[in-house]
Amino acid sequence: MTKIFLIILLFSVQVVAQQWITVKSEARFNFSGMALVEIANDRTTLIVVHDNKDQFADMQANPKKNKIERIGLLEIESRDNRPKFLPLKWLDKDGTEKNLPVDLESITSLPDMTNQFIAGVGNPNDANMKGKVFHIKLDIEKKEVRVLNEIRLPVNPQESCGAGRICDFESFAVQKIDGRLIAAWADRGKSEKASTLFFGELILNDAKINLLGQSEIKTPAPDLADWANVPDGETRSVSDMKVDSSGGVFVSSAFDSSDIGPFASAFYYVGAFQNRNGLIGFNRSNAPIKFYQFRNYKIEAFEFVPGKNGGVVLGTDDEDFGASVFYTIY
Repeated sequence: MTKIFLIILLFSVQVVAQQWITVKSEARFNFSGMALVEIANDRTTLIVVHDNKDQFADMQANPKKNKIERIGLLEIESRDNRPKFLPLKWLDKDGTEKNLPVDLESITSLPDMTNQFIAGVGNPNDANMKGKVFHIKLDIEKKEVRVLNEIRLPVNPQESCGAGRICDFESFAVQKIDGRLIAAWADRGKSEKASTLFFGELILNDAKINLLGQSEIKTPAPDLADWANVPDGETRSVSDMKVDSSGGVFVSSAFDSSDIGPFASAFYYVGAFQNRNGLIGFNRSNAPIKFYQFRNYKIEAFEFVPGKNGGVVLGTDDEDFGASVFYTIY
């Protein structure tokens, strides 16, 4: 599957250049993760999350006034129409909204489990929520998701990403490799500091992840040489990540200077998970393979869409400028 996706991506760079479409122009709708829900006729539906973390204390004090977006559906029908966004309600295990997540940074589908996903948080203000992911189930008709279980990552976000650095996990991916559910997650890194990639076996019935190993991912800084004034900012090596069915690992990287930009981002293949004599390991590419680079867009979400009319969907968190998508769906 990795070879197939590589061919599709190389082809689509030429076919759909400059196909960015604004979905929302408000920061609260920005995309920090996305996962495929379904493909029906000419419509592709994705579930998306938002990394909103402001007003968390106000939300706890005034739950009825809470209007912070957390999760929603994105429907793409054709390249000629603006994608449609539909907000979703987030329900706890008991069906209430009393334990709402904050700073959702990633979402991934669970292989062979219809409408079931894992959503992860980055570096939330709520200490109890750090290092946590949520196993959720989507009810499309009711426009809601319900938490089935909470899973603690088997690493300490306060000390696992290097001295003096708190892990800010902006990606979480799950793929079935040789019959085992393998979870991979990474902090975003910061300029010269590489992103730390962790991986382990996901045991859903026990709501746990058994850590198998870790590695580093370092992507090049975007080419800013011809900018009139190169702004101060930081390059984040991993702003989102997906693992394809053969174990291939793809990441988006982003350059962020402020809430009003300028931004830049790129999309890479960085290596693959492999089973060697029953042991799952990560085989890092000697150098990341770049497929896309964009100016003025900060990619923090992407998803592969399979099938003859498939390709890749890229989503942005452009801070004060809102959210846009770039896609190769026909």
